[in-house]
Amino acid sequence: MKIFSSCEIPRTSYSFTYLFGEFAVQGTVSGFFEICKLFESAADYYRTKGIKQWNQGYDLEKIYYNIIQKETFIIKSENGVLLCTFAISEKLPDYYPEYLKTETNIWIVKSYVQNYKN
Repeated sequence: MKIFSSCEIPRTSYSFTYLFGEFAVQGTVSGFFEICKLFESAADYYRTKGIKQWNQGYDLEKIYYNIIQKETFIIKSENGVLLCTFAISEKLPDYYPEYLKTETNIWIVKSYVQNYKN
């Protein structure tokens, strides 16, 4: 199994599910609440450490949109505990500078949240 540790992954004709299927599954609308709880937990964790990322929480609409677009993946432990979630996209989000929005052959990690409690 090859796990990519970089934010950039060379594009091939493979689907995201094919690439990550050995260790992650596609996030679904039925798992939306569980994924949101993990993001809320991460935001709380950041606040306790004085980190200002997601001070206002994470945009739940973005989470839902990423699920609908089939860009969200989750990894669970053997006993079903949600360990982490990440979203991958071929397009840069709107908040990135224009000069980065080119036709490159990369995939971007849009979000990554890890469950430190388990």
